[in-house]
Amino acid sequence: MIKSVCGYCGVGCGVVYDDSKLLGDVSYPINNGNLCLKGASRLLSINPQTSWAKYRRL
Repeated sequence: MIKSVCGYCGVGCGVVYDDSKLLGDVSYPINNGNLCLKGASRLLSINPQTSWAKYRRL
């Protein structure tokens, strides 16, 4: 479990990364465990496998 802060907007909601899931941090006073749509989709943009090339460029 890794605690971090969402960087999509200036609010700075607390997030928790846990076993390929992204959850809101319940102990964080700003968002109280809730995530907006942007924050909830954050895991899709940081997954390193989505940016890997399938074929090597020759």
